[in-house]
Amino acid sequence: MNDDIKKILTALVAGDAAGYVFEGMTKAHIKSVFRDLKPFPDPEAALKNNMHKWRKPGLYSSISQFMLLCGAGVDKKIWNRKNFLQMVKDSPELPGLDYSYFRNPDSAERRLILSLKNPPPEQAPPFNRPCSGIAPAAVPLLFLKTGEENLMTALLSYSLLFTHDPGTSAAAIALTFLLKDFINSDEKRDMLKMSIRSLEKTADFAERHGNLIFESGVNPDYVIKKLRSFQNTLAETEGIEKIDDCEKAICSIAGKDNPSPVARASINLPEVLFPYALSIAARCKNPGDIFMTAAAEGGSSSALASIAGAIASAYYGDIVPDEILAGITNRKKLMTLIDIISTDKNKSSIFNELNSSEPPLTLKEAEEYNARNRKNPDKNQGKKPKTRKDAETEISKHIVESWTKIDKAKWKKERNKHKT
Repeated sequence: MNDDIKKILTALVAGDAAGYVFEGMTKAHIKSVFRDLKPFPDPEAALKNNMHKWRKPGLYSSISQFMLLCGAGVDKKIWNRKNFLQMVKDSPELPGLDYSYFRNPDSAERRLILSLKNPPPEQAPPFNRPCSGIAPAAVPLLFLKTGEENLMTALLSYSLLFTHDPGTSAAAIALTFLLKDFINSDEKRDMLKMSIRSLEKTADFAERHGNLIFESGVNPDYVIKKLRSFQNTLAETEGIEKIDDCEKAICSIAGKDNPSPVARASINLPEVLFPYALSIAARCKNPGDIFMTAAAEGGSSSALASIAGAIASAYYGDIVPDEILAGITNRKKLMTLIDIISTDKNKSSIFNELNSSEPPLTLKEAEEYNARNRKNPDKNQGKKPKTRKDAETEISKHIVESWTKIDKAKWKKERNKHKT
């Protein structure tokens, strides 16, 4: 089983790297600019006045970096939450960068990094924004040599460090349990049917163990509802052949439960991105095409392609194309770290190796980013990189926005009591 998980982690990193350069672009724009889609193109040709979206080809995002740190916290039968937090906190400060060596972290990841490095004076309200990249980053928890109850508890423990969004927790549980079912299955005939059965079984398991979800600090009804939503969404797409038609169906279903319409299934929303990644993996005739097919969807392309790649690897085996694997920056080091995660030995070296190899890569990308934006005549129309003060202000704003109406009313009442 360990070899299977190592292949999954390799495919996960490959998908992350393949999608990294297309982050934030639209599918139509990607297809119009990169007609002969090859791995790791320089995205500058597609950005024009949006050079603030430039990413260095061949690199991978915070998804793979957090995945390696998550794996470093696996200790046979337990996941060492405290050790994981300490590693994130002790990640080195880098000049001109606010989030250490973590590349392109989303709002939930940024909040965790900042809160560990600069703890707020008072406990903040729970952060509730979704984060699709948490699910693939939690996959190393498959190495836990324990039962499914402890696996689910560990997945909740990991995802809740970043956000209390129930869809994010449900996606982490659904993906990891699905990968485990694929690995343990002797007969693989129909990926989509197997996935629907797996999601149904996982939702049933969550209902029987609602107390574990409650004890983790989240409402079990919300998580179970999201798991059922994944199952029902996939069931609705079962008779659809084309990937584009799947996207329309998934967005239509999601739009019924959201206040605003969902136009793309590649957005950073686990309720649509996870089933869409699975739909892509199930419909590509050539397994090796899954990585670039998912990457070319744009949006949250790193999360989408890493999830699709992990699912495909669990189902088919070793499928990462050589041209993608060979183009990943720092590939040999990454493969060595994945080997260490699987052996239960010398786990502390993972943190040390990341602190040694990742900062130069992130600084090099930042250097090239600054050079390209200086040369761009329309750079002032793009967004400037955030300073630490800007980042902390943004996080504070998100925290305030996450308050419920009742929380705000109580706060105003208490504030008025103390007015002179």
